[in-house]
Amino acid sequence: MSQGDQNITTAEANTGATMRAAINAELQAIVSNSSGATAPLTTYPYQYWADVTSGYLKQRDAANATWISLYKLDGSAGGLFSPMAGPGPSQSFGVGALSAASATAPTPPATDYSTNLATTIFVKDALRAQLEGMTGGACTVLYDVAGNPNYMRIVPAFRCEDIHPTALGTGIHPAFYVNGVLKSQIFYGMYAAANVGGLGCSIPGMAPYVSINFDNAKLACTNKGVGWHLRTNWEWAAITLWTIKNGDPALCGNTYYGQSHAQPYETGGRADGLGPANASGNAYILNGSGPASWRHDKTFAGISDLVGNVWEWCDGLKLFDGQIIMPGDNNFTLAEGSWPNSGVFFDSTVAGNLDGIVDQLGAPKLAGSVTNYNNTPSTEVDLDYSYLSAWKSLTKATGYAVPNSIKQALLWPYDATGDGGNGTVPEGGIWMRNNGTRLPIRGGYWGVAADAGLAALNLVNQRSLALTSIGFRPAFIG
Repeated sequence: MSQGDQNITTAEANTGATMRAAINAELQAIVSNSSGATAPLTTYPYQYWADVTSGYLKQRDAANATWISLYKLDGSAGGLFSPMAGPGPSQSFGVGALSAASATAPTPPATDYSTNLATTIFVKDALRAQLEGMTGGACTVLYDVAGNPNYMRIVPAFRCEDIHPTALGTGIHPAFYVNGVLKSQIFYGMYAAANVGGLGCSIPGMAPYVSINFDNAKLACTNKGVGWHLRTNWEWAAITLWTIKNGDPALCGNTYYGQSHAQPYETGGRADGLGPANASGNAYILNGSGPASWRHDKTFAGISDLVGNVWEWCDGLKLFDGQIIMPGDNNFTLAEGSWPNSGVFFDSTVAGNLDGIVDQLGAPKLAGSVTNYNNTPSTEVDLDYSYLSAWKSLTKATGYAVPNSIKQALLWPYDATGDGGNGTVPEGGIWMRNNGTRLPIRGGYWGVAADAGLAALNLVNQRSLALTSIGFRPAFIG
């Protein structure tokens, strides 16, 4: 046991022998975590103390005002970070670390990882070390400016030709370029955003942050600090394409009131406390409470609840009078007014009838211009719309060549020939209005059954829409 004040006095530095003895004493204090029966007399923010009286490893808080108990020294349960068993049949990964009733625990270090990622990424706190150790480095914890922990999946860059040799073009997928600058990885929220002090935080065991419109969802992410943003359509597309190649393109989720419509024995814990298949209430589940099969790579280290549960807003994409408008890469800081026109349009197979009644008329199709508008162009009228139950069956105008960028953005299905139509396996329907400005939500929600899926795309809504069936997800790029 050894303690010190981490200070070499003038007297101690008087001779070489006393200097050496003082340095050795301070080093022993450091390597033993200032172990002792009483607290060190001199303390510093974030200092460790192995309290042999209580049996806890403790850490000084940021204000240097109190000690926080972290672990039991003998490895038994207790303290802020109790040992977690690996995920079992009835345990969702990470739910034991943070529950809905303890949204702000564990208390993170005051370091803001989002503003200085290049240096702090290598300094592990206990929660981050635990998550990285359990997932083999596939996941990590990042902290926002408010100190909230965010459980993030690390997504390395990949090439389009590694997903399909010809169908998507070549080169690194656009999700990994920000204004032309290559990024080796994306930090993707493992969970839908939960509401922690008005910020959208990726935390297991909490209810999704719903009833929020597009602009407020975006603010709930960008207010987290530099590099944080509302997950973009480019990022949604990248994860889906990876899953097509490596995982299960027909991924399941909460698609029928707390259970999978396709696999009813797969269930999650509903936030409203009702049982599965009870077709009442708000049937979204607590983040990550479903089985591993509801995660993108079928492991508890995977990204959860991409299919069903709640629709999720995506940034970096919109329609105006049917034209697809989006940045050329994952430039999430580009002002919306500067997003370029793509020259690609969503047309409809049938024109709206303008009878003042909401009608589903015809199906969406891609084209170089619009022939059939759902409603009067350049208006925000929310009446007629186009719908197709299978996104993979989307069609295009005769002779129209779909650009690779549209396929890379998961706005057009590709098949084995590299063209498209009826070939790709991701499930999900597509809804569209080609009048006015429309912002995307993707994935489906708990009540749409087979219409939910990785490819599900809803482009009928205005940015002001806020429903209990719509949430969002944060992402981070440093």
